[in-house]
Amino acid sequence: MLNLIQHLLPTGGLRVKPAMTFIITMLLLLPVAVAQKNQQIGQVVYDESLFYAEVKQVNQFFRRFNNEENAMGVRYADKAPEFRNNELRKPFLVSLFDRQGFSIPTETRDAFLKEVTNDKKPLYLDFFGDRWYAELTTTFLWNGEQRTILLYLKIESEHQGYKWVISNVEVPEFDKLYREVNEEERIGIFLHPMSHEIDFMNVSNAFQDVDKIGCYIGTNFKPNHLSLFIDAMRKQNISFVSVNHVKFHFLQLDGWWFEINYLNRSDVNSGWLITNMLKISNKDYISLKRAFDYE
Repeated sequence: MLNLIQHLLPTGGLRVKPAMTFIITMLLLLPVAVAQKNQQIGQVVYDESLFYAEVKQVNQFFRRFNNEENAMGVRYADKAPEFRNNELRKPFLVSLFDRQGFSIPTETRDAFLKEVTNDKKPLYLDFFGDRWYAELTTTFLWNGEQRTILLYLKIESEHQGYKWVISNVEVPEFDKLYREVNEEERIGIFLHPMSHEIDFMNVSNAFQDVDKIGCYIGTNFKPNHLSLFIDAMRKQNISFVSVNHVKFHFLQLDGWWFEINYLNRSDVNSGWLITNMLKISNKDYISLKRAFDYE
């Protein structure tokens, strides 16, 4: 999955100057009265404006993206004129990008903002919708040795509520269990298209040489890491140790992929922010979705 994202991302360093509109944006987002209001807790002077500006929770990221709450974190009523107001929403959207990493080209960000805030067909995120995924970087013990395993989770409805379920895993060791076969190796090694007429008596050929079993498997086959992972867990070959990092991937907006990470820093631009983004083709979408979700 990491290799896939790296392949899609543009190469070379990016030096993007912060847009002047950011200054205006933060003035709109944080009233002067709040920005100047500091509190002293013990020996530490705490800037309350940082508290309101920080995107503290993932569901708050959704609300700010959709303009369902104000700069103070107070939610709008569904029928309030401010609720999902496109003009009020634009400054909020700009503030949801990581402005210190410089990993997203300005033209990509601007194209995204233009499409998302289209007056005729604005785009919104749906917390209870599909096509957004959590990625957990975890540590497991594999036959006594520590291994890094990526877990992907998605929201799934059940009865009257929702729950998180594991949608896929990425275990590099599993790729070693199946060696991909190239076109040259497949030459002359196959089951004849008329094999059904002899009740597949020749199917035994597929199992005579283990190294050539891949020649008898469809060219689109990819090992299902999730099934292998569950099998290894049941056999007690691997055991959970810890979660080391969490981030989220979004494919809900057609033609776009982006991810958010939690950036813990004393700055108005902090919390859950967009750290990477790509305009993607339908082929890219299929590849990404297959990486996040085995279905």
